Amino acid sequence: MFDASSCTNFKAFKNGVYFHIARQIVAHRWLFNYLFGATPFNLNDSDSRTLQLTKPVRSLRTSEYGFVNDKGEKITCDTDYTHHQQQIEQLISQGKLFSEHEVYGPVRFKRKIDNENEVKYLEIRILDTDPFDIAGISENDLNLIHLLLVYFLVKDDELTESALQHNEDLSNRTSLQQPTETLLNKQDALAIMQDISQLADHFGIRFNDGLALIADRVLMPSKTPAAKIVVAAYDATEMQLWATKIGNERTDYFKTHEKELFEIYFGKGPLAQVICDAIVAGVRVRQYDSNQVLLQFDNHAEVVTEPTNLNKLFPELTDF
Repeated sequence: MFDASSCTNFKAFKNGVYFHIARQIVAHRWLFNYLFGATPFNLNDSDSRTLQLTKPVRSLRTSEYGFVNDKGEKITCDTDYTHHQQQIEQLISQGKLFSEHEVYGPVRFKRKIDNENEVKYLEIRILDTDPFDIAGISENDLNLIHLLLVYFLVKDDELTESALQHNEDLSNRTSLQQPTETLLNKQDALAIMQDISQLADHFGIRFNDGLALIADRVLMPSKTPAAKIVVAAYDATEMQLWATKIGNERTDYFKTHEKELFEIYFGKGPLAQVICDAIVAGVRVRQYDSNQVLLQFDNHAEVVTEPTNLNKLFPELTDF
C-alpha cells in the first residue's frame, strides 16, 4: 500500500492507515455493540453512577454507563493520529488521566516500545466476552471482525465530527436497547452486509461462516449473544448463578485437559517444554514450529532450536 501511495514517510503512512481504521471502528461501534453485546444486566447495584435497570439491555458495558471515561475526559478521532495523541497528553498534564492506559475508548493505539510515535497495532475494546464460546470469542466472530476491518480499510467515506457524534449517540442507544429489539438502523447494517459479501468473494470460502453469522444476527436479534443470555438467565441474580456455574465447569475442564490441550496447540516435540516454561515465566512466544521457537521478554529476543534453560537465555528472569 505504501509503495502504491504518494507518501514518502512510511511511519506517517502507517500511522495514518491505523488512524483511518480506528475512525471507521468508532463510526461503526453501533454495529459491534449490536453484534457482540453480551452484558444485559447490572451486577453492581451499589454504584450510584451506573444505570439501575428495570429491564435487560444489549450491552451495559459499551453504553455511557459502562467501561468509558467521564464526560470531561472525552478523546476524539475526528482529525488525525497526532491530534488524538495530543488530546491524551493534555488530559494527562491536567491530571485528569494518570496515563494513556486510562483511555477507555472503543479503540486504543498501541505504540512500538522503541519508537513511541509509531503505531504497532490497534486494540478493539468494544467486544463483550461471549459466554457461549469456551474461548470467549468464536472463530466465526474473529473472521467477521477481520472482514469488517478489511472493509474499513478500503472504505473512504467522509467522517465529519457531526457524523461521528451522531454515530456515538446511535451506539449508546443500540447498547441500551432490549436484547431482542431490532437494530435501530437495520438498513445500514444490511448495506454493509452486501458490501462485505462482495469483498469476501476475493478471499474464497474463508469468510463464509462470518458472513452467515452477521446475517443471522442482523435479521434475527434472538441470535445475538445478549438475547441468548436472557433466555439462559432472566435477571441479574440468575445470570450470576449461571455464569458462575459455566466458569467453574470450564475451570475444571481446562485443569483436567491441560496436558491434552497444550499438546494440541504446541505438540509433543523437544521444544514443547521450552514453550511451556516460557508461558509460565511470562516470556512471550512470538513464533514457533517443530524446529525453532522465537521468544521475547521486554526488548530481549532469542531464537531457540533445542531444549534450554530459560534463566541462561534471560538472566533478567529473577523470579523464575
